[in-house]
Formats: sequence, C-alpha cells, structure tokens
Amino acid sequence: RSAGSSIVENNSAEGDNSIALDVVGRGGAAKAPPTDRRLQFWEAMVCGAVSRSTAQTIMHPANTMKTILQSKRVVPGKG
Repeated sequence: RSAGSSIVENNSAEGDNSIALDVVGRGGAAKAPPTDRRLQFWEAMVCGAVSRSTAQTIMHPANTMKTILQSKRVVPGKG
C-alpha cells in the first residue's frame, strides 16, 4: 500500500455477506490495480525520444555557456 492510502470495505449490491476491498487514495478515488507489462516497441521508442528531446532542450544552453567560458579562458604565459 502506498503512503496516504487506506482500505475501504465495499459491500456488494446483492446483499450477501461478501466484501470487496478497494484501495482509496488521498483524493478519495479508487486506484486502479497495478499492471505489470512490458512496453510495446513503439511506446519505448516514443518515451526515449521524448526524454532525449527534453534533456537536450534543458542542457543545450548550459553546454553552450560552458563552451563559451572555456574558449575565453586565458592561459597564463600565453596571453
């Protein structure tokens, strides 16, 4: 069970004594049961493309500034 979740008894509509347990999150909505499956090839490809694009977009300005600062560095004795 995750932090902040609780188990709530849910009596069935037929009136018998069977009880179903639902995991309820902080917002009160029932959470879907976890599914364990491997990603399809195209899903993995899209995830990789999105993550690489995001990383490149975030890091490009920092790498550019690093390159500019390194190229302007004065080496003692050569300047």
